[in-house]
Amino acid sequence: MDKTAVIEARGICKHFGSYRAVVDVSFRVKRGELFAIIGKNGAGKSTLLNMLAGELQPDAGYIVAPGLDVAEEPEKLRKVPNAYMPNLLNMDGQTVNEVLAKYRRYPKSGERLQDTLEMYGLNSYSRLHVNSLPHGFKHRLVLAAAMAADPELLLLDEPTTGLDVESKQHYWSLLSQLRSEGKTIIIVSHDMNEISRHCDRVGVMKAGTLTACGSLAGLIEKLPYGGLTLEAVYMHYAVGAGGGVEIKTE
Repeated sequence: MDKTAVIEARGICKHFGSYRAVVDVSFRVKRGELFAIIGKNGAGKSTLLNMLAGELQPDAGYIVAPGLDVAEEPEKLRKVPNAYMPNLLNMDGQTVNEVLAKYRRYPKSGERLQDTLEMYGLNSYSRLHVNSLPHGFKHRLVLAAAMAADPELLLLDEPTTGLDVESKQHYWSLLSQLRSEGKTIIIVSHDMNEISRHCDRVGVMKAGTLTACGSLAGLIEKLPYGGLTLEAVYMHYAVGAGGGVEIKTE
């Protein structure tokens, strides 16, 4: 495994009967990166994320994380504190304080519960039950709970879906802060604008395959017909509809 990588996939495949959800995917994510996975619905993004989390085992290939082989030792990855996002359903009936106390079984050294509430803007909601929280604050709580155990790797599956503009901006500012602290984040998202602004590299999936992977600038540079945005990259590599507008010369 690359010593700079936090997690690495090598030739992984996952089939559900005759349906090939993920086909021969290989990539690595370096320590401290904010890495995005994009693609159409059904492209295999969530299946890939579940394999990285150890929730699903690859049918072929393997995944390695620090000190373990996910394919051979999936139960060990599941024991890595909160590598994958906690489920809101598991928090129903609890207050914000109770949720954070539960997930702080392995708290950061010297960090108080009040510090966490302040960082995620949850001070005013600490005594409320989870089902009473505004939608955007539920997302903040899930992220706060995931980070309470101080994981090295965080896997996020469309965490900003349904959030308003202000809530999205706050959520991404939290992710940027976590990255600045050295956390490695892999996020599946359809928000091209936010990915363009915040992510270091992007992997593009189409029909279960990884069709492109690199920095936004690098992916744009390889587009055959120009195009200056991540949307153009998406259309070319995820949809196959060409990248940008053809530039004609005299």
